[in-house]
Amino acid sequence: MEPEGSTSRRLDKEFLLYESDRFGERNQTLMDMNDKVAQYGFTVLFGGVFPLSPLIAAVMEIYTRLKDVERYTKTQRRAVPRRYEGVGCWEEIIDLVNILAIITNVWIVVFRSTFVSQYSSEYPILSISLISGICFLVYVIRAMLQVHSIPEKVKRFKQAEIGAADDFLKSLLKQ
Repeated sequence: MEPEGSTSRRLDKEFLLYESDRFGERNQTLMDMNDKVAQYGFTVLFGGVFPLSPLIAAVMEIYTRLKDVERYTKTQRRAVPRRYEGVGCWEEIIDLVNILAIITNVWIVVFRSTFVSQYSSEYPILSISLISGICFLVYVIRAMLQVHSIPEKVKRFKQAEIGAADDFLKSLLKQ
């Protein structure tokens, strides 16, 4: 059990920290997402050229998490929880990056293979048609694997969970 004076010192210390909204919480979230999408893009687009890029991305992610922990525990006050639905405009950007990654990785595989280099001088249309065919096939497989609908049971559970969380936050704010 803490002595009474230590609690007030801890609260005074927390009060002197920067407010989480002072730096613009929305701006910070946007910047964090910007960094993550750029890192994802570099990893999937150039992973075939530089195979160590996923390892470097993982190390950078660990470092970023450690810096975020330090920021949230030592330099900022506790943030007010807010609910966000999805990733917003980043979803379309990630889809575009995925399509570009399919094209660039197929391009790398086709032009690095000995089969295409062997016949490309005799049949120049072969490499272009091979790239187009493989890209189309990979894109169709990707589209078939995407889940476009959420089962009704999951929707009901999610709505109940959101309602309970909102009620809990409202009760905390009333106190």
